[in-house]
Amino acid sequence: MCSLLLVIRGSYRQETMTNCIRCRDSSPRGESGSSLGFWLFHRARRRGFLHSRLFIAGIYRLDPCMGTAPPSLVALAPRARSRQQQFGDGYAPFMRRGAFVATLAASAIVLAGCSKDTFDVPDVTGYRLDDAHNVLKDAGFENFDDVDAIDDRTPMLDANWVVLGQSPAADGQAEKETTIRLDIAKPEDEGVRDRLPVGSPVYEEIRERDERNAAADAELERKEQERRREQQVKDEQDIQNFVDSIDPIARITQNAVSDLNNIATAIAGRETVTATDSYSLTDIKEALGLYWDQLEKAPKPINASADQAQEALKKFQQAADTLHSAEGVAAAGSIERFRQLWEAARAEYNTGLSGIYAGTTVQLPTV
Repeated sequence: MCSLLLVIRGSYRQETMTNCIRCRDSSPRGESGSSLGFWLFHRARRRGFLHSRLFIAGIYRLDPCMGTAPPSLVALAPRARSRQQQFGDGYAPFMRRGAFVATLAASAIVLAGCSKDTFDVPDVTGYRLDDAHNVLKDAGFENFDDVDAIDDRTPMLDANWVVLGQSPAADGQAEKETTIRLDIAKPEDEGVRDRLPVGSPVYEEIRERDERNAAADAELERKEQERRREQQVKDEQDIQNFVDSIDPIARITQNAVSDLNNIATAIAGRETVTATDSYSLTDIKEALGLYWDQLEKAPKPINASADQAQEALKKFQQAADTLHSAEGVAAAGSIERFRQLWEAARAEYNTGLSGIYAGTTVQLPTV
C-alpha cells in the first residue's frame, strides 16, 4: 500500500493506490523498499529532480513509509524560512508553484509506473507460422493459440503453415499476458492464396514460386518446340531419303499395275487366259510383293500412308489372281470382279502414295 498526493481542481487530496510497481532499487537508507516515497526518490534521482531538496522533503512528507528525513533535509526548513525572509511574501507563491509542478511530475511518473505493460499488436497475417511467432515475441507477446482454419489438424512443423487471421487484430494494443489467436492453414490448401494479403511474405513467396514455375514451363515448352523442329527436319530428311530409295520400284509398280489392266482387257476379249498371260500375271504379283516389302521400311511419320499403299498392293494381287479364272462361262464374272478390285486398289494406292511423297522433291508416280 502506498499513498499519492493528487492535484484535482486546484486542491490536494490523498488517494490510496494498490498494485504499484515494487521499487527494485535500494532505499535512501540502504534498505529495499516498496513504498511510494522510496520509488519516487530513486525515480527523481534518475530523472534529475534531486537538484531541489524541497522536492525531496516533499517526498518524505508525502509518504510516512520513508521514516524520518535525514538531518540535511531537516536543515532545509530554516533555509527556506531565511529565503522567505530575504524575498518577502513573494517567495511563498513560488514555493507553492514549485511544489505543484513537482507533484504533477511525481504523479505522471507514478501513473506511468503503475500501469500494466501493453504492446502494439503487429500484423502477422500472411506470415509463416514460425515467423509470426517470432514477430509477436519481438513485440512482447508470449502466448499463442494456433487454430487450423481449414480442418482439425495439429501443426507439426510451424514453417509448413501460414497465418490467415489473428485476434486481437493488428494495429491495436494488448497486454503482455494476452493470448494471440492465429488462424492458420497450409499454403497449398484450396483457396488459401485468395485469403492472403497482397504483398504479405507468403503471398510473395507463392507469387515468386508461380513465376519461377511459369518461367520453367515456358523454357520447357521452348525446348520442346525446338526439339520438334529438329525432329521435323530430321523426319523430312528421312522421308526424302526413303522416297528416293523406293521411287524406282514405285515406277515399276506403276507400269505393272497398268499392264495388269491391259491383260484384263485382252483376256476379256478372248475369254481365255494364255500361258503368256499367266507368266505376266505372276511377274506382276512378284513385283507388287517386292514393293510391299520396301514399304515396311517407311519412316514413322508416313507409316499410315505406307500401310494404305500396302493394302492397295494386296488388292492388286487379288485382282491378278481373279484373272487366272477368266475362262469359259466364268470369264465374264471374273472380269467384273477384277474391275471392282482394281478400281478400289487404284484409288487407295494413289491416296497412300500421295501421303508418302508429300513434302518431297520427287514427282508422284500415280496409277
